[in-house]
Amino acid sequence: MGLVRASENTVFVAGINSTGGAYPDGRKITGGSFVAWPNGNYGVTLGSEETISLVELDKNLIEETRKRWPYLRDIKKKKYYR
Repeated sequence: MGLVRASENTVFVAGINSTGGAYPDGRKITGGSFVAWPNGNYGVTLGSEETISLVELDKNLIEETRKRWPYLRDIKKKKYYR
């Protein structure tokens, strides 16, 4: 879902999940943290091991992607009335 949200809004999205524990219903928490790029790619995906990752974000990627996918510009042009 994070990858979809990043690309449809043309922004970076970070999804952080812990690992090694359990949810109240007993299911294991298995990590899976990620950083999704605005162009629909993963910049970083992490597994179930405990780790720290430093990610450098290039803000120019947002503008480049928005030129190719002008979703937000299209929304701003529309006027919605109730």
